[in-house]
Amino acid sequence: MKFEALKRRVAKREQVLEGRLLKTREHWQDFSTTWRESWTPLRIVMAGLISGFVVGRSDPMRALGKLGAFGGGGAKVLQTITALSGLFASVQASTAADEAEHAADKADQTAEAAQAPQAAAAPAPPVRQEQMAWPPEPVAPRPAEAATELSER
Repeated sequence: MKFEALKRRVAKREQVLEGRLLKTREHWQDFSTTWRESWTPLRIVMAGLISGFVVGRSDPMRALGKLGAFGGGGAKVLQTITALSGLFASVQASTAADEAEHAADKADQTAEAAQAPQAAAAPAPPVRQEQMAWPPEPVAPRPAEAATELSER
């Protein structure tokens, strides 16, 4: 076979492959749309009931005991799963706390930046003697200050 004939053959096969890829994508989109639309609340509840019944009837503790993973016994497997889920939850909590701290810092910086131009633009009017009340009225502490004072006692 000549080289040009091989090139035409390869080009034709590539076109066929591209056509099949397009059809596969279309079919996959149709399938995923149909799959999502077919999961109605009633079907979800029924699937949960049926799977719960099947798992309950299969005696999962006995099945885990036969696995023998992590040095034998189902209890060890359950302990490992519990420990890993606790670790995962603590990592998520610390990440969320860090993000909240960064957001609070950013909000403080934004508030300070917004207050600085206002203070510089509008000087405070002079206070007359009759406007000043004596003794000054007590101001309630902010919630964070009140909590700090209680924890220090």
